[in-house]
Amino acid sequence: MNESAPARRKIILEQDLTGFFEKLGQEHRPIFQLLRHVPPATFRILVDDDSDKRPEAITLDDFLRRAGRSFHPRTTLFTVKYRTYLFQSEWRSCAPYIESLDRPFNGEEQVACTSPEQLEGIVENFEGLLAYFMREALLEGYPFRLDRETCREFGFRTDDVQALRRTVARCHAPSSASSPPTTSGWEKFSTLRNRDRRLSKIVGNLLIVFAPKFAGSNF
Repeated sequence: MNESAPARRKIILEQDLTGFFEKLGQEHRPIFQLLRHVPPATFRILVDDDSDKRPEAITLDDFLRRAGRSFHPRTTLFTVKYRTYLFQSEWRSCAPYIESLDRPFNGEEQVACTSPEQLEGIVENFEGLLAYFMREALLEGYPFRLDRETCREFGFRTDDVQALRRTVARCHAPSSASSPPTTSGWEKFSTLRNRDRRLSKIVGNLLIVFAPKFAGSNF
């Protein structure tokens, strides 16, 4: 009688993340280094310690610093979330049903990994993840380039740059074409917007409330 295969776990524990990131750093170092430095909106880890509190969102570096010290090996559960972007030129070939959607497809997708097997998709979806990060960086007025400053900030080696160059080039052209130009005026606008996003949200809500009332008014 053949023994049945061990059941796959549907949860991610600390040992799963530690093992995955160790392997990622050895086999795909450029991806590992980039994930250490991208903003939480692009890549983050949610920590659920089985309490009444909402899961805590941390970065990859936060996890690496706290691994082996801050997490319970059996009761702390993890979810890895990241965003990807599909360029407009690829939308219709990949999703011909776009026109039938109630909400227009904007190319962004959020992926949630809740089992060890799903973590492998990070490597498979890396180009989409990089595209999302590069597009957001460009919109903020800080385009991502593989220059010396970036290499110092991200800890890239010469072989990392060589491995990333083609992927970055593929992502850069459509990002530039589909994003606002990074003129001085746009950069000033980005800076002001980033100083207080709450103010922008408040103004947006006021427009929703009062715009219909003023629609027929003469100023």
